[in-house]
Amino acid sequence: MQVSRVVALLRSVGLPLILCGLLQAQQPLKPAAEATPRERAEESAPQPAREAATAESEKANAAQRAALNLLGEVDASGGEGRRNENVRMTLIDNNVLKELNTRMGTTATVITDFRVEQGYFGTEFGGQPKAALHVEPNRRRGVHGNANWTHNNSIFSARSFFQAGDVQPARTNDYGFNLGLPLKDGALTLSGAQRKLRGQVNGNVLVPTPEERTPLTTDPATRAMVLRILAAYPDVAPNRTDVNPRALNTNAPQNIDNDRFSAGLDQPLGTGRGQLALRYNFVLQKVEAFQMVGGQNPDTTTRNHTARATWSRAWSAAT
Repeated sequence: MQVSRVVALLRSVGLPLILCGLLQAQQPLKPAAEATPRERAEESAPQPAREAATAESEKANAAQRAALNLLGEVDASGGEGRRNENVRMTLIDNNVLKELNTRMGTTATVITDFRVEQGYFGTEFGGQPKAALHVEPNRRRGVHGNANWTHNNSIFSARSFFQAGDVQPARTNDYGFNLGLPLKDGALTLSGAQRKLRGQVNGNVLVPTPEERTPLTTDPATRAMVLRILAAYPDVAPNRTDVNPRALNTNAPQNIDNDRFSAGLDQPLGTGRGQLALRYNFVLQKVEAFQMVGGQNPDTTTRNHTARATWSRAWSAAT
């Protein structure tokens, strides 16, 4: 009975909608405003060229991801987990790529097209080619931009199988913006992003038993040194005695701040003088390391910035 009523209702409103659509289609279109020569050139430009800046930014982020391998930045969609920061890694050669391949697996890549302006060191293991030295001009004009914000909270997380106790409080905030502005005959692009991680690191350590926390020496200087060493361990009893009489599964707070900023300027220099393209990228990370045992991990600060400038000029129609 309800189905028949729905069908009857659709039939009753369907004809007026169709008639309205036909009447709208028969109305003459309003003449569009005359486009400027620059607008006609931009509209006739192929789509890949109009989005060259976006593609360049994505490639730069991927190359930077493999070059720095910052803490707290993972490709969750690809099943990547956070790397073990207790394992020291020196940022030389292709050590970052080796570490990524250890956790993510190696992707054998056959390079079929080599470009002289790019570097291919380590690309056979799945790494990204080095970004081209010269900057592709941004052909987009007008005002455009976007903003984003993502929040993750531990109230939506499940307890790890190997973790003892309840889920610890943790929060992650990711936010950023992209903005493009016309600048005379050129264009200015700005982008920035921040990631704030406030979480807990879970792990297993060996701690003294309650009976071992009292110094036996009577020398005051030695006793003070022993107490200082004992104070570095968590003041709780072992909770994984099934593994080891001194095993403790515990959590330690960790704070990670990632800041990114990039700017680009594309400016024609006039007839016969070519075009200038400038790019600048800056990355800053501050890590307040977790301390399951006092003095175990140092706080770190990472700064990375790149700058590129390209002047291009067509000397003739054949070049």
